[in-house]
Amino acid sequence: MQLRSRLYPSSGIKPIQVQVPTRCVRPAREVGPRFPFAESILDGAAIQPYVHDCIVEVIEDRRTHLFRVFFKNHRRLPPNSTLPARLRYFHGDILVMRAAALDPLSVVHMREWDISLADFLVLRYE
Repeated sequence: MQLRSRLYPSSGIKPIQVQVPTRCVRPAREVGPRFPFAESILDGAAIQPYVHDCIVEVIEDRRTHLFRVFFKNHRRLPPNSTLPARLRYFHGDILVMRAAALDPLSVVHMREWDISLADFLVLRYE
């Protein structure tokens, strides 16, 4: 299974949508944990083989949106040029995926509005 996600590559000039290979424990239509292979999307495996991840909560009006953010940040990786100049100290790629409502450790497809929220949360990073 492949899920729509948002990638902020250090090698590009703007964020892009990517399909992330994801392992499902149960059939795709059933509810169950999904494990994304973020390392297959993020560059720099020779410099930093592991991937950091965290869950970020974005509150919009009265709604709460959960995202899983996967990233690499190492001084030997190239600066992320998709970020504004004030955030160029971040070296490496950033991948944002929408967390499932029932299980925040699992992920689901990003919807159109989630892309705007992902851009908001990455640009607010400091």
